[in-house]
Amino acid sequence: MKTKNPFITCNMEIVMINLAQSLERWSDRQKNKEALIFGETRLTYGELNARVNRLCHALLDLKIEKGKNVAILAYNEYQFIELFLACARMGVMLVPLNFRLVGPELEYQLNASDSELLILGEEFQKVISKIRGNLKTVKNHIVLGNPGQGSDMVPYSEFLAGKSASQPTLTYSVDLDDEFIMIHTSGTTGRPKGAILTQKNILFTALNQICDWKCTSDDITLTSAPLFHAGGSLILTYPLLHIGGTVVLTKQFNPKLSLRLIEKEKVTIVFAAPAMWAAIQREPDLTKTDLSSLRVCLSGGSSQPAEEMIKFKKDIGVTLTEGYGLSECSSTSTVLRPEVAIEKAGSIGKPMLHNVLQVVNKSGEEVRPGEVGEIVQRDFTVMKGYYKRPDDTAQTIRDGWLHTGDLATVDEDGFIYIKGRSKDMIISGAENIYPVEIETVLIGHPKIADAAVVGISHEKWGETVRAFVVLKPGQAMTEAEVIDYCKENLASYKKPSSVIFIKELPRNPGGKVQKNILKESYQ
Repeated sequence: MKTKNPFITCNMEIVMINLAQSLERWSDRQKNKEALIFGETRLTYGELNARVNRLCHALLDLKIEKGKNVAILAYNEYQFIELFLACARMGVMLVPLNFRLVGPELEYQLNASDSELLILGEEFQKVISKIRGNLKTVKNHIVLGNPGQGSDMVPYSEFLAGKSASQPTLTYSVDLDDEFIMIHTSGTTGRPKGAILTQKNILFTALNQICDWKCTSDDITLTSAPLFHAGGSLILTYPLLHIGGTVVLTKQFNPKLSLRLIEKEKVTIVFAAPAMWAAIQREPDLTKTDLSSLRVCLSGGSSQPAEEMIKFKKDIGVTLTEGYGLSECSSTSTVLRPEVAIEKAGSIGKPMLHNVLQVVNKSGEEVRPGEVGEIVQRDFTVMKGYYKRPDDTAQTIRDGWLHTGDLATVDEDGFIYIKGRSKDMIISGAENIYPVEIETVLIGHPKIADAAVVGISHEKWGETVRAFVVLKPGQAMTEAEVIDYCKENLASYKKPSSVIFIKELPRNPGGKVQKNILKESYQ
């Protein structure tokens, strides 16, 4: 049986679809409904679909098709979402880059990801120009805005100019099993790893959210979290477009602007990191803002105590819904529903509708209530693996179960409580920070003999980075020198906020640094 529908290819009982099908369907069903709002730019589903088609044709002209990788380095821009949907339609893998990274970090990720095209915000031309000669696979650069004087980078508007708004005809099929997005996540090796999420992974995380949060095409979300994060692009943003809702996008987070847009656009559902919600609650305009349109407020990254949950309900008018997830599992895995949020405060809730999680001991058996074990997950949201890292993939996904490295307990009612991070990860303002990456940089300094990094409590950010430094004999450094050195070699949010110089690091008989002693002695 043959079909003219570009989204579906039929061969007997096999039917293949891809994520971009929903955009095409909604542009047919509700052509004039607003899909995306960004400042003065307001795109209907019909307009968004046409722009995505133009982008697809532009990509094809550069020979960017299935099996190719495209990177984007930008603040939140509406073109980011156009690229997301175009890659879904084309079978191209999207590689979002953290805009906080510095040149050497960006260079590594671009080369390791085999990205052939880089789309960048005009603010990032300087940093890319410095590393451009070291990029091994990037062949073309497209700028969102105006290229600098004398630049050979192509403006995005020119890239799309004259391209057809019709659905492109592809010579290959694109389906849900295809690789779709590479989200970089650091690990114990200190080098970022690219977690590969398939279209099926993203579909099921969207279905989870639509079902658990009862989303409809009438919902409107506000996206201020960075789109390069799974939290920005995969929590509510794509799910709302999949269900035919509306996304209000801001370039960067601003609490005053967030309140104004919630009131103006009648936003109904919002995800924000704990630090973002705290900033909104501190905003003087809070009491003057009409938030009556809100029905769901979501957060994740760290659980809130009961008193904070009560205060949130008083300030915002909605009970905070919390959850847990990781990039390797497409952003969301559990949810603490509003009706039990205060009673079970501190919990990350239970698995979402299509998720399967267990807390297991070292033998792989589920723990009894109160016992500590590791969270493992096995379902359609679990990544395909790490890009070109088979050993890391095999270490993380064993017997079909993804091992998160997060330690937790389960109570008598099945609610999960995080107890620690076996990977020593630090979460600061919703950013995941891995100490070994900072330690590697520190030990690379000619005056430093040894170093260890831990997370310490911080009122605003949840945690912040503290470095313990052992200097080589006869050397001297100040705290400011160490911090400035890290700032030159790492994204700013990874640099230590404090440095303590010690004679030697405490180690166990096996030679491992005892970070618990450092935390307890110097907290």
